[in-house]
Amino acid sequence: MVPFASVVCVNIGMFPLTPPPTPPFEGMHVLLVHFPVALLMVAPVFMFLAMVLPIRLRWCSFSAVMLLVLGTAGLFAATATGIAARDVVEEGSDEMFAVLAEHEQLAGVVRIVFSIVTVLYGLFVLLPIVIRRWITASYLVPVQLVFLIVLMASNLLLANTAHLGGRLVHQYGVHAVMAETSSSEQ
Repeated sequence: MVPFASVVCVNIGMFPLTPPPTPPFEGMHVLLVHFPVALLMVAPVFMFLAMVLPIRLRWCSFSAVMLLVLGTAGLFAATATGIAARDVVEEGSDEMFAVLAEHEQLAGVVRIVFSIVTVLYGLFVLLPIVIRRWITASYLVPVQLVFLIVLMASNLLLANTAHLGGRLVHQYGVHAVMAETSSSEQ
């Protein structure tokens, strides 16, 4: 029987311990776009928890704000790399370019909507710190519910934008620009 430690050491040698090559800026879209989508899709869970137990789970609203801030910042990075990725697409059908234009337009709307929602929700969460008498369930629950509904509608916009991006990749074969690989990797 082979000792466990020697099996682990042998198997570790099969995996590369260096980072992969960094793609060019226009190839970063595929890496960056999934993070804001995930963060923004998880934020309603924390909003819901903050609404169910508004005083006890008030920290959930702060978590939701952080998810919104990070996700919205990620939208700006994803949009910048998406524009760069669009600029290198040279061939495709008219239908593909129509989907690309719709994806880009909807991404701009999503970025604006989430910027507004993030600022307003941040104010809602921070104002009760200044105005202590607002830390009541009668204030927090209805406002939390309104923001939850607005965020769910915003996430529908985000999901439609992501769906269009998925169509570009899976239906029309639009792919990101890859990094140059060294001869030893080929």
